[in-house]
Amino acid sequence: MTMNDIPQAPTTWCDPDDVGAPLPETDEVEADPQTVQIPPAESFEVLRRASEEELRAQERGEQLNPLESGRAAITIALTPLCQLEGAVMLGVSLLEAVAKRVEQVDEDAVEAYLPDWLFDHDNLTAADVPGLLVERVRRDLADPVVVSTMGEEAVEQLRSGLSAILAAQRHDAAEFSRHVNPDVDPEWLIDGCQEICVALAAHAATIGWQRPEVDVSNVFASLDMASEPDLVRTLLRQAQQ
Repeated sequence: MTMNDIPQAPTTWCDPDDVGAPLPETDEVEADPQTVQIPPAESFEVLRRASEEELRAQERGEQLNPLESGRAAITIALTPLCQLEGAVMLGVSLLEAVAKRVEQVDEDAVEAYLPDWLFDHDNLTAADVPGLLVERVRRDLADPVVVSTMGEEAVEQLRSGLSAILAAQRHDAAEFSRHVNPDVDPEWLIDGCQEICVALAAHAATIGWQRPEVDVSNVFASLDMASEPDLVRTLLRQAQQ
C-alpha cells in the first residue's frame, strides 16, 4: 500500500481540527470566505458586536434587511464551526454574566430592580440566577401563543440551541455531541444558538440598577467572554475520544 492508497478521513463542519484556510494578511489577498477560520475569542467578539448592532438598529425603529445584516455577512465570512463557537460562547457568557450581575448587587449593596421571575424567589443567590433565567426562557418557548406565532419548527430550533449552550456550560461533552455532530444541519443549530441568546439577553436586561434596563443591546455591549475561549473545541475533541 502506498501513501496514495491510504483513505483520507473525511472532515466535517464540526471537526475542531479542520482549521480551514488562514485569514489573508493583507487586503490584496483574496481567500475563499467559506474557509476562513478565526480564533474562538474573535468569533465571540464578531457575534457579540453583530448582535449589539442589530438590536440597536431595531431599538431605533429601523427595518433591517435580513440579507444585509451583520449576521448574514458572518454566515458568508466564517466557517460554520467558527459561527457555532461564537454563538455558543455568547450564550455561555450571558449565563455567567447574569450571575455576576446579581453578585455585584449583593457585594455593593446597591438598590436593584429585579423582575418577577427573580423577585418571587426567597433567599435568592447569584448562583441561582442562570438556572432561573433558563427556566424563564423555557417557559416562554412552551407558551402556546409563542408556538403558534413562531411555528413549532422555529421553537424547536431555539430549544436545540439552548440545549447546546447548556451542555457547553456544564462541560458535558456527551450531551454536547448529541446536538453538535456531523449529521446536524449547522445552519439549524447556529441560528438556534444565536436567536436563543437574544431571548436570554432580553430577560437579563430586566435586571437593573436605579431604573429598569430595557435596552437589550446594552447587555451585549457590556458582555465579556467567559473564561474558556476554547470550550467548544475542547468538548468536540472529548466527544470524539
